[in-house]
Amino acid sequence: PIGHHRFDFRPKGEFLEVEIDVDLEIKVTFITVFKFTHVASETWENGRLVRMNSETDDDGDIYNLAVQQTNEGMLVRVNGEEHWAPTDILPSNLWNRAILKEDKILHPILGRVLPLTVTNLGVRMVEVLGNATVEAEGFKIDGGIEFQRELWYGPDGRLVEVGFNALQDGSRITYRLN
Repeated sequence: PIGHHRFDFRPKGEFLEVEIDVDLEIKVTFITVFKFTHVASETWENGRLVRMNSETDDDGDIYNLAVQQTNEGMLVRVNGEEHWAPTDILPSNLWNRAILKEDKILHPILGRVLPLTVTNLGVRMVEVLGNATVEAEGFKIDGGIEFQRELWYGPDGRLVEVGFNALQDGSRITYRLN
């Protein structure tokens, strides 16, 4: 294993709070050649994003993102710069299958609105929890060069596998429910 990607869900009445923690580190002969950390907090109300904050270190490139729902739309701040996004935008947070029905997403690190294409990859068996397998439905989400992922959801709708090629060198990265 090269790290973890954790989601913590806390329902509070009409609200859902989601904490996301990603910590990846790739070493070659004990030397770190790539490091990625991402910590995010999302607040949802009745299925709509109302607030999101994240801090990301992408191998030395630092991003601080703040997203806030307002009467005028979604205010997005990245490293001090502001712009507006559509009120109904969903972040590409992967756990939320609702993104599969969208034609645009909000990049959760860069804060950019990306066009989205979704392709159904069919069904296959995915190993989870170290030794069990589940039948999973797969989708490729394509937000352009900046964001492409293959997502596999189990029968209960839970995200069980994510795969993508690293932008830096094309290395294949796959992580599974553990």
